[in-house]
Amino acid sequence: MYRLDQKLARIRSGHYKRNDFIIADAKDGDMGPSIPGCGPKRNKDGSSTRFVTRPEFLENISAIIAQDIVDIMLLSASNLEALVEKGVFKNSEVKPAIRANDTTDIWVVAVPIIPSNQAARSAPPHYRG
Repeated sequence: MYRLDQKLARIRSGHYKRNDFIIADAKDGDMGPSIPGCGPKRNKDGSSTRFVTRPEFLENISAIIAQDIVDIMLLSASNLEALVEKGVFKNSEVKPAIRANDTTDIWVVAVPIIPSNQAARSAPPHYRG
């Protein structure tokens, strides 16, 4: 059983304590702005000259899972699949989860290309042209 499920069971039963606080990590930035969504690759001085590659992004996620601190890790379906194939979640108490609303959440691509379509009209204001 995942740690998240254990915490939720205690919360539902009313027998929870402070350390049942749920820690979630959303690593699904690749579903929006793609490469920039994975973040900048930081140099030791804090500067950056490029974005993190997908293999580096997956390695960063693997390291967080190995720390065994978070209760649930939210990922894109393709990255979850890659990490499961690598065995990252095997014997882990971190619950894997995917973002299932990807087709309704990706405005970065649709809005600039087709500003007159329905998606663009209902896009968040900061994405409208």
